[in-house]
Amino acid sequence: MDSKQNRQGNNKLPYNIWTGGEPHVLRDDEELCEECSGHGGHSESDKTDGLIQMCNQCLGKGYRDWIEKAKGPEDKYGYFISHTGDKNASIVDMDLIDEFKKRVELQVTGVFKFIPKDEI
Repeated sequence: MDSKQNRQGNNKLPYNIWTGGEPHVLRDDEELCEECSGHGGHSESDKTDGLIQMCNQCLGKGYRDWIEKAKGPEDKYGYFISHTGDKNASIVDMDLIDEFKKRVELQVTGVFKFIPKDEI
């Protein structure tokens, strides 16, 4: 059987907010990621810029195959970008994600103030 053939009716995923790439057509052994609904990540503003978190279930692809389902999710770190075109991501320990989001929100609103090195 041809691995490119698709019995799912050539279902295309929605726009991938994590990679910014073209929609992927699901193959036989792939299924839509239920966590991110095929978007590859989560955005607080539902736009392609702002704080975008990579989906830990599909690792930003928007779909999962049988290998990823067997391995389970990557729970150790969260990955964040500020725009879909970013080449670098911020890596945050899962226990510190809420604090990271709060600090980023404070920086964007202009309330966050850096502490001088001498006061640390």
